[in-house]
Amino acid sequence: MRKRVQLSCINLGVAIGLVFFATTAGAQTKAADYIAVGDSALAEFHGMDALKAYQSALELDSNNVPLLLKTITLIKDLFESKDLVYQVGKDYGSIAKSYINRLNNVDSSSKETRIARAQYIDIDHMSVHSHDPKKVTDRYRTIKACVDAVLESADCAGMLAKWYLEEVNTIQELRIITVNKHLKDSVITSADSVIFMQISWDSAMKYLELSHKLAPDNMGYAFLLGQVSFSRGDTAKAKEMLLKVDSMPVRHFRDPQYKRNLANYKARLRIKN
Repeated sequence: MRKRVQLSCINLGVAIGLVFFATTAGAQTKAADYIAVGDSALAEFHGMDALKAYQSALELDSNNVPLLLKTITLIKDLFESKDLVYQVGKDYGSIAKSYINRLNNVDSSSKETRIARAQYIDIDHMSVHSHDPKKVTDRYRTIKACVDAVLESADCAGMLAKWYLEEVNTIQELRIITVNKHLKDSVITSADSVIFMQISWDSAMKYLELSHKLAPDNMGYAFLLGQVSFSRGDTAKAKEMLLKVDSMPVRHFRDPQYKRNLANYKARLRIKN
């Protein structure tokens, strides 16, 4: 009798395991369908539709690491294109943070988590628009850690280039006065002050060149490199990059905007169609 009961318990355990496996497999299959819908929407430049599909997939396959990174990347791209700025009743910054928490729980040291962590801090910066000096240096450290840990990531290099470009526009003399005041008031540490004082156009260009080298088919990096080269008076480099943008096919929902912005620079550089 005891043996029969033991066998029944074993059979019940196997049955429960099979049901769990079938349920999980079914959810992952359904999630894959949503991912396919999202990928198709993204290919047709419908970023918001793609985001909704990826979110539906994550409701079914919550710890899908590549999908979590893809979704956070898309949220960042939508923020940069202003498509999320006017979304009422949706706090996509908080949604991105919840996805970061999932990645941290799965594997806090993976390259996907490091990239996503840097992207999230950029999302937070864009949604809050804080110029708090401590947040500025924390953002730098998070992105720089991504660059150092994931050497092949064009995204991390691009984010660091943009950080430098934002900060380098501060007048040098004003920056020195501001940094000294923050140090005196204990708003920042001496280590923070070093970050502020080493901001330069050369650093911005270094990481912008790196992002383009790592992702030569990314129109955004090519356009930004041409745009910054033009502003710095390097017309030869500006022409080279903007001509490249002109010849590149549209692959991303933000690419049409780069194509539209190109016309102004072509006129100023006397680039013929």
